[in-house]
Amino acid sequence: MRVDWLNEVENKFGHPAIVLWRAIELKHIEEVLNKYPLNEPILDLGCAEGKIAGLLFKGKKLIGLDNSWEFLSQNKENETYRALVLTDACNMPFKDGFFSSVFSNCVIEHIPDVNKVLSEISRVLKPNGLFFFTVPSHKFADYLFFSIIFEKLGLRFLSHWYKNKRNALLKHFHCYDKETWNNILLSKGFKVLNSRYYMGENSAFVWDFLAFIFLLGKKIKINLDNNSFLLKAARLAYASDITMGKSGAGLLIICSKRGH
Repeated sequence: MRVDWLNEVENKFGHPAIVLWRAIELKHIEEVLNKYPLNEPILDLGCAEGKIAGLLFKGKKLIGLDNSWEFLSQNKENETYRALVLTDACNMPFKDGFFSSVFSNCVIEHIPDVNKVLSEISRVLKPNGLFFFTVPSHKFADYLFFSIIFEKLGLRFLSHWYKNKRNALLKHFHCYDKETWNNILLSKGFKVLNSRYYMGENSAFVWDFLAFIFLLGKKIKINLDNNSFLLKAARLAYASDITMGKSGAGLLIICSKRGH
């Protein structure tokens, strides 16, 4: 029986835009993990407060890593992880080949030196170990609410400005397509086993609109956490989300470290 990820995520996050993105993301992650289950021990790279891992990896031998003590401290009552490590993902304090799998959800795009972090991931993975990660795709900025609205109004300069501004605010350093990621991973000793786009154009459009409304509410001091109207919009977008396979605002990749 398939999980209703929107219901699951609503119980973890109050922000309607986060609820929508995570629910669609988890739906695709679940499908791929059913085909390529991760062996233990698993490293959750960029684990934050552990909400995603808590939904996906209950009872697994899991170690969480993050460079933010603020996030890690939110795991005090969380029994998801066997251990939590405060460190930089580009310099991990683990022995070579320590992990059977590495999982990273919307983290790699925030690390400026992608080559360094991929080299570290390869180092701590066992030969033939799996690396599963999600990132925004090359289409992320194109599918945003204001990017599309400005484009349709003929205000291409504003559309271009908004795309760059949004990626800068979100600290996105790497928004690539499948082929580019495949080449990068190949150069680091990985073989891509499966990749897919998720978060179709319409869903990304609604996601950006919800994020804007939430931010506006915050500015005028209106709390929109768990707002029923906004969550209903998120539910409608989730139910109608269609990613045709050719493109999407998000990209999911699972690859294996080539054996010796």
